Amino acid sequence: MNAFSHVPHTLAAVTAMLLKNGHQFEAVSSGDGALLLLPKFGRVLGLWSDTNSGCHFWINPQLLMSDATEFFSDDAHWANPGGHRIWIAPERELFIKDLSRPEQTYFVPACIDPGCYSYKKNAFDACLENRGHAYAHASNIDIPFKLSRRIRALENEEIQSFAAGVPLQGAGYEEHTVLELDECCPIRAGVWSLAQVEPGGIVLVPLRSDTRYTVFFGRPDDAVLCEGRLLKVHFQKQQKKENIFFKVGLKASWTSNTIVYFKDNKEGLASVTVKVFEIADDTHYVDTPWQLPEDYGYAVQFFYGTQYGFGELETHAPVVKGSRGQWQSVSRSSVYAFCGCSELCNNLITKILQKS
Repeated sequence: MNAFSHVPHTLAAVTAMLLKNGHQFEAVSSGDGALLLLPKFGRVLGLWSDTNSGCHFWINPQLLMSDATEFFSDDAHWANPGGHRIWIAPERELFIKDLSRPEQTYFVPACIDPGCYSYKKNAFDACLENRGHAYAHASNIDIPFKLSRRIRALENEEIQSFAAGVPLQGAGYEEHTVLELDECCPIRAGVWSLAQVEPGGIVLVPLRSDTRYTVFFGRPDDAVLCEGRLLKVHFQKQQKKENIFFKVGLKASWTSNTIVYFKDNKEGLASVTVKVFEIADDTHYVDTPWQLPEDYGYAVQFFYGTQYGFGELETHAPVVKGSRGQWQSVSRSSVYAFCGCSELCNNLITKILQKS
């Protein structure tokens, strides 16, 4: 029995199915576990703190079906394999064709996801690069861009240093992602990092001041709770007939630079996933609620939809002027994953929250 006993997505099971269906991947060791890349998609598909246990990220079950050879072949529909992906903000410009009908005209531009990634790997890290042209519908502007994502698996010493003496199995990686726009591009765009996780856990975010958040859409109701300077977001498994569907956001000036996702399997074992990222001034963040285009500053967002089967830990990178006067966005972050007994996982979370 392990901390993910209800999830069959071990590293061996996932890689075996990817091989069977002819999907390109790259498995990289980290600490006690591993991470798995989908180079053509420019994303980290899986992260394991224990390779014989389940994955810390949500992986689309359709990808792992025995007849999933056609998973990526339908150009008319967006294929989401799961894991940790990179998009480009602002969402209201690039992902919605008609803001008067946002839900009906929402789509994922193929130039952004899956994109057209090139891939290089050396002894220390993996480099993924995507070039394309995205269309900003609200501004009626074409945006030429270059997106570079460098991923390095963390060594065991780095992971255990972050764990601060709590004896848990762990893995992790750091990434450095750069979005460069054409020099003549008049609007700002930023790196948008989305890590998809299995439901059944709780997000914990230490904040800088009294807790507050903005509802982007949906009705979070009691799924989002405020306790002093701690925000809690429940990614509950669907128990009611109606779907849970919402997205909430935090401005950079409201939040710390740390997101914790905790899952307790009720059998004395648990898992912890942590994302640590850089924070800048509110004025450097370009994503906004769909109908409030001047409400800038959002650095952290959480999406949950039971009809999709996953929650998202989303962070945005600041946008600044580059050396040639062009808009540029740089994201630097680290993702850590741990599993073990619930008591030790809670001890780790206490240390993380105290430090943040």
